[in-house]
Amino acid sequence: MFRHRPLVPALILVTAATLFAGCSKEPEAKAPRKPVAEIEGVAGIEARVILDGLRNPSCVIFSPDGELTVCDTGHGRVVLVKDGEARDYVTGFVTEFWKVDPDSGTKRFQVGPLSAVWYDRQLIVSDGGQSDGAEALVRFTGPGDAASGERTAPVKSLETDPAMVGEGNLTGMSLDRTTGELYICGHGDDAKTWLLRFDHDENVLGKWASADDNGITVNSPMQTLIESKEHILVLYSGVGGVEDGLLVRWDRKTAKPVRQWTLPGLIDPMGMAFIPGTKDLAVVDNNWALTEVKKGKLARVSLGEGDAAKVEILATGLMGPVSCVFGPDKRLYIAQLGSAIDAENGQVIAVQGF
Repeated sequence: MFRHRPLVPALILVTAATLFAGCSKEPEAKAPRKPVAEIEGVAGIEARVILDGLRNPSCVIFSPDGELTVCDTGHGRVVLVKDGEARDYVTGFVTEFWKVDPDSGTKRFQVGPLSAVWYDRQLIVSDGGQSDGAEALVRFTGPGDAASGERTAPVKSLETDPAMVGEGNLTGMSLDRTTGELYICGHGDDAKTWLLRFDHDENVLGKWASADDNGITVNSPMQTLIESKEHILVLYSGVGGVEDGLLVRWDRKTAKPVRQWTLPGLIDPMGMAFIPGTKDLAVVDNNWALTEVKKGKLARVSLGEGDAAKVEILATGLMGPVSCVFGPDKRLYIAQLGSAIDAENGQVIAVQGF
């Protein structure tokens, strides 16, 4: 049974004033700020560590008050950075190991709460440490433990094969705050993967669309992103270690794909965010492997009329990036696994220079 462990003192932080620009003079940080020396890329790209000591971090978002919120998934908790300090917000999520190494039999990649969104003052978290077919979304109106939240019913299988269980590994959530509709990626049924939709008012989570059912051969949806009231974008990482990532625009009314773009030069894209003031996307490429963390990339992606998106590589030395979001200070915050999977070296870094 997973036991919650408090935030370790070795956590590296910068102050809240560093997170949010607005002061003419930057106050001294409570702990030494550390540049990410291994990042390589174009001139002008700079990154600094904001949080360290995480275990397989999986999602970064900001609260309505501009507070950095991190799913520290391997530790079974959600962390909130407030007043320059990282504090546990929700703890006690069950965790599981996603895979067993077929060569060594070693359990690998410990996961728990995989994704989260803020809906006004309510935090919605995907309970990813449960077994497939038992995972659900949990809503919290304040800090506490995982058992204190309001759970949705899990998503049951739509297949007739009893071996096909309901959806699991729920990740990559995005929320339309005007309608309360939330979209999320699911990876439970081994025969196919799904996009799910959650109606906040009805508290119903269900399967919405599958790439397999719509002639899309690339699978493994990792991130959804609300594009407009008509469309959402979904990022597919494809087969691990293979350059087959795909970005698909889905129609929200018909649940059908309307456009898709390949992503040349990206191996396993997993996270994306709109670059403020533009229609371009920041995309992080994990370059996935089950047994090690490989150097990943940060790219600027432009969607055009062709079948391939325009991909500009900005940095090549990230360590297993999985999620990204722009903060109120216009910096890009990236959750990355660090130098090893299932270790205490996962990070959140802040990148500037777009």
